[in-house]
Amino acid sequence: MTIAAGFVNQDGVLLCADTEQEHGSTKFYSPKIGSFPCAAGMIGFAFAGNSAFSLSAIQKCSDHLKNISNPDDVVQELEKVLDRQYRKMVYAHPGRLSDWNIPYWLLLCFYALGREPSLFVTHETTMRPVLDFECVGIGKDLAHYLVSTTYTTSLSEDNTIRLASYMMNRVKNYVPGCGGPSTFLVIRKNGEVKSVNSQEATQVDEVAEEFDHAARALFFAATDSNLPDSEFEREANAFTSWMMSYRQFWRAQREWIERYAPSLSEQSTPGPPIHGPKVLPPSQE
Repeated sequence: MTIAAGFVNQDGVLLCADTEQEHGSTKFYSPKIGSFPCAAGMIGFAFAGNSAFSLSAIQKCSDHLKNISNPDDVVQELEKVLDRQYRKMVYAHPGRLSDWNIPYWLLLCFYALGREPSLFVTHETTMRPVLDFECVGIGKDLAHYLVSTTYTTSLSEDNTIRLASYMMNRVKNYVPGCGGPSTFLVIRKNGEVKSVNSQEATQVDEVAEEFDHAARALFFAATDSNLPDSEFEREANAFTSWMMSYRQFWRAQREWIERYAPSLSEQSTPGPPIHGPKVLPPSQE
């Protein structure tokens, strides 16, 4: 059923989604985000729910918008196409009331020259603008909880990607039907639309579970009135040392990639650091 999300940030719009898809008894991994050009600009998209119906609706939108050159008409025309498609594929489906695999949701970002990217979300036959962030799919409730305490529209693109990566990790770990690698698409204010593969997002994804356990243990230690201050201070220092070790390890990884990535095919190129910090989080010492 997927988790997908869209974020408005100071540099534009970020779309992200997991890649796990299920069809009957088959599970496979495939992208759920993408983009297509239209006569009036560019459309970025992410979807959740029924992938076949989602992709069919997106294709219909792509075909229809080839003939719409006025940016002011794009949103209205999208609404018409999406309304018609949802009624045709979902409302008319004989199993829609009993099969939760039938519905789908779309996140759409429209960019036109000279305008800032605009984010929209669909719900059944409706489409509405999103001014901050929106999560769709079976993991949306947990995703919203994880994002809402930290997110603001003033975040940079990089910080938004890090937050989205953390959210995606937590949802994929705890919500059935969500999984696979996370994918990210940015639609920038300058009109650039591209998939991003952030090393920092990967690092967040790799350690999010470990961090949550360590931070929670430290928080509970702070509330323990029977724990001596000296012991809590030791726990806090251990947590700080653990995070500093990871920070140094991640910096070394990024420096290696910046230095050697263009020549990975050369056998003489040394490999990247592959082992994380030896310092354990406080709860594991």
